[in-house]
Amino acid sequence: RISAIKVHGNVSTTKDAILTHVPYKIGELFDARKTKTLIRNLYYSLKKFRDVKVMGEALDNNYMNLHIFVEEKYPLKEVQFVGNKKITEKDILKKINLEEITSIDAEELTLIAHKVKQIYLEKGYHQTDIATELIIDDNNRATAILTIYEGIAATVKQIHFIGNETISSKDLRAVALTKEDWLLGFLDNSGNYNPDRLEGD
Repeated sequence: RISAIKVHGNVSTTKDAILTHVPYKIGELFDARKTKTLIRNLYYSLKKFRDVKVMGEALDNNYMNLHIFVEEKYPLKEVQFVGNKKITEKDILKKINLEEITSIDAEELTLIAHKVKQIYLEKGYHQTDIATELIIDDNNRATAILTIYEGIAATVKQIHFIGNETISSKDLRAVALTKEDWLLGFLDNSGNYNPDRLEGD
């Protein structure tokens, strides 16, 4: 039976907040199958930890202590975008909901950078590179900096089909995700080159 549940490593997250997501209760029989649920709950529900470990400490009279070790991400202070000229910060934030991100680490920042890069791909800037940096202040809070090197946008001027004998190129262009540039292409993103879209074609 579980005699006590002890939490280690938490700094900015309270023990009560953690225990709310723990499927074990003091006094009940230990069921190893719940451990996977415990780790998943803490990792995905609170979104504050980069690592969660669970260990048991055997006591006398068939009792045990349950130890939960957490490694926290840094509380997020702010996110800064540097070098973005073609796409405004406002447009980026429309696509990325940063309000849901309260804690961050290097891996989380890389995921954000990938999402920003996808926004640039949709606009035809497939040569965009993004450098990431985390600056930790004296209060252990993180400022995330994304430095964007936009590159030059690629424009699809013409689409050529080779080998089509029974279906016309015009009909193929009509169903292709990639569209040729035209006068009002900015209205429907026609002419934007996107490698993923081309792969879809």
